This record gives sequence, C-alpha cells and structure tokens, in this order.
Amino acid sequence: MLGKNNKKTNIDDATAVRVNQELIVHNMPTVPTRSFVSGNIKTASSSSGSQFLAVSDNKNKHQTVGILIIGLGVVFVGVLVYLSYRFIIKPAAQEPIPTAPIVSSAPIVPEKTTPLASTSTASSTAVVEIAPSVIEMINPETIESTSTASTTIEEIPLIIETPPILDADVDGLSDDEELALGTETTLPDSDGDTYGDLSELGNGYNPTGSGKLTASTYLTKYQNQTGKYEIYYPAAWTLKSLNNDYATIISAPDNSLMQISVQGNPKIQNISSWYDATFSLEASSANRLQKGDGWEGIMGEDSLNFYLTDANRENIYIISYIPALSDRLAYPNIFEMIINSFKIID
Repeated sequence: MLGKNNKKTNIDDATAVRVNQELIVHNMPTVPTRSFVSGNIKTASSSSGSQFLAVSDNKNKHQTVGILIIGLGVVFVGVLVYLSYRFIIKPAAQEPIPTAPIVSSAPIVPEKTTPLASTSTASSTAVVEIAPSVIEMINPETIESTSTASTTIEEIPLIIETPPILDADVDGLSDDEELALGTETTLPDSDGDTYGDLSELGNGYNPTGSGKLTASTYLTKYQNQTGKYEIYYPAAWTLKSLNNDYATIISAPDNSLMQISVQGNPKIQNISSWYDATFSLEASSANRLQKGDGWEGIMGEDSLNFYLTDANRENIYIISYIPALSDRLAYPNIFEMIINSFKIID
C-alpha cells in the first residue's frame, strides 16, 4: 500500500517537472535579452531554444565582420588621401614657377618709362631676361646704358685685316713677288740692263742678271715623270706631290697655293672643245687661248685656272692659283711665270 503510494508520487513528480519545463520553453519572450540568454537559457534543454541562440550568434558575427570591413575601408581611404597629399599635392604646390620673359604694359619704374621704351625699340635683336626678384634692385639708367653697349658690340661686324699688296717701285711686280724672285723692291730694273723686271719675267729672261729665266738662282725646276711635264717655281717656296704625282702643290709664304693636276683626255679633244664641254655655261674665247712648248691652253674666266692639253691630246693639265684670301692676289705674275715655263717632256 505504501509502496504504491510512493510510486504514484514519483510518477506525479516526474510529470510535474516535464510540464514545468515545457511551460518555460513555450513562455520564453520572442526577443530574449543577453541576460536572459546567459542565465535561464543555459538551463533549458529545449531544441527550439538552442536554434534561437545559434541565429542570435550568427547575427552578432555578421555585425562584427561588417564593422571590421567598414573600419578597414576607412583606414585604406585615409592612407590613400595621405599618400596623395604627401607625394602629389604638396610637391606640386612647392614647385617653383618658371620665370618667363617679362612682358608687361606697366613700366618697371614710372618716371623712367620713356627711356626704357626707346631702348627696347632701338634694340630689337637683344633679348634681356630679368628675374622678378631682382627688378627692384636695378637702376633703370644702368639697364639703358648696358643694353645700349651690348647692342653696339653685337652690331660691329667681324673685320679681318688683309695685308695690303705693296709695289714700292711701281714696276708691276708686288713686293711679295719681288721678294720671291730676288729683285729689288725699290728699283723697276733690278739688274740695270734697261729692261724692266716685269718685262724680263714675262718674256722668259732673268730679271736679276743676264741670260734666260732658267738661269736665275731664285728659281728651281721641277719635273713630273707621271704627268710628263716640267715647270719653274720660286726656290724658297715648298713643293709637295700628291695622289701618286697626279697632283702637285706649291705653297707660298702667305699660304697661297699653286696647284698642277693631271687627268686623262679620253675623247682626245682639243682644249677649246674640252673647255666648252666641261664648262657649258662658259664660252671659250679666242683671246684667252695660248700656246706653249708642246701644248695649247685656255685661261678660265676667273683668271685663276689655266687649262691645257699636250700636242697628242692625251692629258688635260690644270694649273690653279688658290689665294689664301680671296681679295688678296699677291702673286699673279708668278702664276703667269709658272704657266709660261710649263713644258711637255718625254
């Protein structure tokens, strides 16, 4: 009897406990607070309570991640802004403004407006750049005088002084030529034979003594075996052969040159035909034709080049006078002497 009563009591107690648990679960508030979750829910064993806690924890995690992403974004933008300011905006603001030429309608110093304007107009080719920081320290009168001085210097042309060609005895031979030929610069007839120095030189006679020109100790003979010719020239001058003796250069004291060059005459033309074919714009003239010892030649229009060919018309010879200065022809008579002394040899 007593055992049945105890068993019934135990059953009733178990039923009461289960009912109380269900009441607790079903009567939970819809949105529980954190205190409730940490307190009562820990004691609950209902499956619906566990699901609610999982959802709440997920929401909290999403909020935390979102806040973290926003914070990192703000930090990244801040770094970009700082770097842009540090390396782009600040250096650009500190760059010096290039100084441009001053072009202003207002004068630098009002009371000196007229002199400055006139100086600028007169010196159209001078360009003067003045830094803005220096403008207040410059005296306008100094600017005017400096600009005028520089303009004057720029306008002075470069002048090269040409030594004058002198002829002290007025015999037609320059003093430079008389020095090369050994004649007297103060006597028209150096050897006193009643024939002037220029006349003897032009006719092949020695102006310093008796005999032919070849007897003069002031002249020397040069033979060219390649071109098969010989000439006479001043012994004090320097002679060089070039291009396997096809070119010969004689240097005068004033750096002038006498040049003899040799080239073939493949069409076997006489000198007039060759000249006309070579210089089509220049017509040969009979008064410029000349004959010598085994050759015929013609003087060029500039009187500085003489062209000749041998009797067999095998070669063309060119004798040129190349002055050191174009307006100083100190040796025209020696140029003629070299031409006249030209001789074809075997």
